[in-house]
Amino acid sequence: MFSDIGFFSAVENCFEQDHLLVRGRCEKDILNLQKLISEKEDLQMLRIPGNDYRLNAPKDVWGRICQKLAAGIDYHNFKGYVHGDPA
Repeated sequence: MFSDIGFFSAVENCFEQDHLLVRGRCEKDILNLQKLISEKEDLQMLRIPGNDYRLNAPKDVWGRICQKLAAGIDYHNFKGYVHGDPA
């Protein structure tokens, strides 16, 4: 998922099937996700060696995050928006 707060990918957590492992490209991306919701105790940031950052998030929480991200889209050109030219 590309968004104006970061780039993310999500897969099922093989140890907790009701959770997803959401990977961010950097720590800031994951911190931006945590700011979107109030259930911070449900979002454990995992630091993996090699500059990999993940959240272990319940699937319903990830759904609410995606809903908030979609509701916040107010631009017509993604690349232009993230590079400072929202035309």
